[in-house]
Formats: sequence, structure tokens, C-alpha cells
Amino acid sequence: MVIKLWRKLGDETCLIRFLSLIRMAFVVQNKRKNQAKRRIEQ
Repeated sequence: MVIKLWRKLGDETCLIRFLSLIRMAFVVQNKRKNQAKRRIEQ
């Protein structure tokens, strides 16, 4: 299933989408860390 989608979309678009998902995850983690720091500072 996933492999078929991969072939249909093409390697480049999948890679870009995968990287953007990873970046989004990092951004979310950083936001949570920053919120935790602010709570500690208060």
C-alpha cells in the first residue's frame, strides 16, 4: 500500500513531504520545550 503510493507520487515529492513532517515534529517539540521553560521561569 505505502510502496504503491510512493511510486505514484514519485521519490522526490515523498522525500520532501517526509522531511517537512520531520521538521514539523521538531517545531512542535521546541514549542513544548519553550512552554515548559516559561512555566519554570514564572
